[in-house]
Amino acid sequence: MSGREVAILALIAGIAAGCASDAGSGAADAPAAAWCEAHPDGAEVALTPADDEGTWGREGLGSPNFFELWRAGGLNEDEDLAFPLNASVSHAGRLAIADWELGNLSIVERDGRWIGDWAARGQGPGELALPAAARWIGASDTVVVFDIGNGRVVFLSDGRPVRPHVLVDPGFLAPILISGEVGWVGVTPAAGVLIAPAPTAPADSEDADAAAPILFQRARASEVDTLVTVAIPTMRARPPYGTLTAPGWPRPVAALGGDGSIVVGGMDGRYRILRLEESGDTIGMICRDTRALPFSERERHADRDDDYVAALEEAIAAVPHPDSLAQFGRLFLSVEGNLWVQRDRPSALRFGDAYHGVPGALYDVFDPAGRYLGEVRAPENARLQAALGDTVWAYEIGELDETWVVAYELHWAAE
Repeated sequence: MSGREVAILALIAGIAAGCASDAGSGAADAPAAAWCEAHPDGAEVALTPADDEGTWGREGLGSPNFFELWRAGGLNEDEDLAFPLNASVSHAGRLAIADWELGNLSIVERDGRWIGDWAARGQGPGELALPAAARWIGASDTVVVFDIGNGRVVFLSDGRPVRPHVLVDPGFLAPILISGEVGWVGVTPAAGVLIAPAPTAPADSEDADAAAPILFQRARASEVDTLVTVAIPTMRARPPYGTLTAPGWPRPVAALGGDGSIVVGGMDGRYRILRLEESGDTIGMICRDTRALPFSERERHADRDDDYVAALEEAIAAVPHPDSLAQFGRLFLSVEGNLWVQRDRPSALRFGDAYHGVPGALYDVFDPAGRYLGEVRAPENARLQAALGDTVWAYEIGELDETWVVAYELHWAAE
């Protein structure tokens, strides 16, 4: 078992123990399309045909290439990363990295200089236990961090707390505590927390479907909002795999913008992504008329070679595939609001795919108004995390299981 597998098992054990508006573009007046017939009342819809190649704002230049600027962490002395769950970039290009295993928040400057930790492990003011998500607040130097271990949201700047922390209702964490897993976590500038628990099914139910929700706890709110819930078939009838969900099926994915806006998709097999205000009101929706990527070898096979994994792969091969494969597997928003849509689906058999993204994945990119900019494929080992302008940051896993944070610049052929 690799160090990364140990880290993720520790993540599970630690928890168990303790569409965009297209203003001015005419999208609202576009003809109805079969892939986007039903949309929220009053929401403007950006429609993208299958043959739209996008422009990236540079007419006729096609997809960009990635040019490496620098890399940090990894094997560099005093630049430790163990299991970072979240990377957020500020308006100035400064990275804040919440590391679950180390229990700290690392800061890296835009030029790659490693500033160090803004928080230590502990339970005192400004300290962290199990940080799961971080986000810069506007153009400020303050980072908001959701700490599952201490059940609170903290505000840090220059290595010290700058506001009183906000407690999170323990009941909100119940789905995670029950399942022992979490698929995705986000925190808003206003200290709201979003969680996508791992899909779960009642142990005493004969239903082979697992419920996969996205839950939203606004700061100091007494109730939890369920933004969406999707039923996913499991491998329940094939012991000893429990409620491991079948691959390829649509499941809800979400991302947060720096302004507190939310994007959510994956409710069904259609390419539809809703954009919501933090209040939950719908701003708009992106609809793209294109086919899902084929079921991949990555989804069929694990990155280990032992009897257990071989039996699991055999069981997965016997599970019926959905009529409509999931159109995408992950979302993230750039600082300026560009939406990056990871077309590759994560593998249930490969640790880290759901948390960090698929390495070398294909992405669709939309501007803040929902207009399609184009597609781009990440470098082979890069799991994209954040973007600002033409700079993109990624995690990469080295041969010794070390984690690097790498900055890339997008270059077009004519530049």
